[in-house]
Amino acid sequence: MDFYAHKDDCSITRGGEQFPGKAVLWDCDGEVLFVCAESWTDEQIYHALAFANKTYSKGCEIGQHQKMWDIKKALGING
Repeated sequence: MDFYAHKDDCSITRGGEQFPGKAVLWDCDGEVLFVCAESWTDEQIYHALAFANKTYSKGCEIGQHQKMWDIKKALGING
């Protein structure tokens, strides 16, 4: 399964100078994954990450099927 980001590789900050009044989920490279209201609990943020991971994985799966269909179409293969 493809992941947008692994929970264990992420961190959450709140009320930082760059994002006052917000909670920020960061990946291990220091990139912002998403920003939400500071009132969100860690559990809510990680639940949102789990949803993002599911939708990212589904998008990768759909993309793979689309590539297969495009190749079959280009080769004139039906089915």
